[in-house]
Amino acid sequence: MKGTRLFAIIIIFIAVMILAGCDAQPAASDQAPVSDQKNPAVIYEGQDQSKVLVYYVKDGYLVPITLGIEPTKEPIKAALDLLFSGMTPQGFENKLFGVELKSYSIAGDTVSLDLSEAFLKGDDRDLKRDQLVLTLTEFDGIKKVMVKVGGKAEESLYERPPFINRVFLPEEDVLAVSGGERTQADDTLLTVYFADRDKKYIVPVSFKSSKLQVKTDQKGEIIPPTPEEKAKAAVEQLIEGPVSIKNLNGIFPREVKVKDFYIKDGIAYVDVSKDLILSFSKDDKYEKIAVESVVQTLTSIDEIDKVRFLIDGKEIPFITGHTNISSPIPRLKWYNIIE
Repeated sequence: MKGTRLFAIIIIFIAVMILAGCDAQPAASDQAPVSDQKNPAVIYEGQDQSKVLVYYVKDGYLVPITLGIEPTKEPIKAALDLLFSGMTPQGFENKLFGVELKSYSIAGDTVSLDLSEAFLKGDDRDLKRDQLVLTLTEFDGIKKVMVKVGGKAEESLYERPPFINRVFLPEEDVLAVSGGERTQADDTLLTVYFADRDKKYIVPVSFKSSKLQVKTDQKGEIIPPTPEEKAKAAVEQLIEGPVSIKNLNGIFPREVKVKDFYIKDGIAYVDVSKDLILSFSKDDKYEKIAVESVVQTLTSIDEIDKVRFLIDGKEIPFITGHTNISSPIPRLKWYNIIE
């Protein structure tokens, strides 16, 4: 009797071990690529992240788009899944469509990607690279991107470019910006967030603006403009609109005037005429992106952390009762949101 019971126990133990071994089999090869690290880095500790900022192409420009994701502590993986899934928001292009992500890893401030040969094909390789680099360097702590194709690394690590969507205007003396390094001439460039041609999203473009006067010293070298000079020129450029820049729109009516502008304790104070309220009271659908465009433009300038709006010198809580401007607004982490 005891022998029979012992035999039964042995049989059950063997069966359990076999089932456990089946559960431990590797995932099927057609599943989404995962990090090739044994212990992938968790970029955001604490609460799960439910949004990511991903760059797509619209009308020839790289545009940051906020997309919702399933709450996760691995938002980088979620962003990569979006870029390489083949799914693209309506009205945008994804230059990485058809490129396969074989694996990725995170070490310190660097994300390494192993991609298929399709990454090297076509004449839009720079856009593919910039889509990746801009998207990944939006994450805190990520400074560099290494790209491998078929396991072979590119010649150098890619860092976030100093300017997004560099535009050369017809009247501009072409100054080469290469190698991702800033030059003295870069100090005369502005990065301004205009609206796309459908006036649904804001698009960063960098160019040499006539609103920013170039000064030189006795040796003929450029004197870098102050943050206040750059900021004031950027606001004036926003109100004038994207003259000579294709496929973009201005947001503000020409009758809006900047009555005063100054920077104090990291806050840019923008005092505009009441024409702003009058213009948006007729059509308030541009109100939100108008505020976003000013905030993102000014907080891209050194020494400006927040933007405070004044109307004819007075603090008001809302623009036409919709957009809250009751307190200084910091740089927006999430904008161009697609629900």
